[in-house]
Amino acid sequence: MAKSYYRTMVDDTEMGKLFHEVYAQGEKTSVLGPKVYQLVFIAFLASHGIVQGVRKHTKDAKKHGATKEEIQAVFQAGLTVGGAALAECYAVAMESYDEP
Repeated sequence: MAKSYYRTMVDDTEMGKLFHEVYAQGEKTSVLGPKVYQLVFIAFLASHGIVQGVRKHTKDAKKHGATKEEIQAVFQAGLTVGGAALAECYAVAMESYDEP
């Protein structure tokens, strides 16, 4: 999914243009302000494994005044979410293993 999403974002087709238009409108009208908007965007990109997007939007967040510690905090906040999913999958795996 991540490669397809990134390809669409850099593509000069109607779909690529639509993605950019929706993003630009959201960034422009958000009550979060540009720095917080970028931090939230990074969190969503990271949660979907869109590495190139994380790279670009981290630089954008920095341009809007985000510190390295704020970027790190985005990922620290997500650790428990990822950990919870991993823990649930681990429990299912162990239960499945023990079933006849």
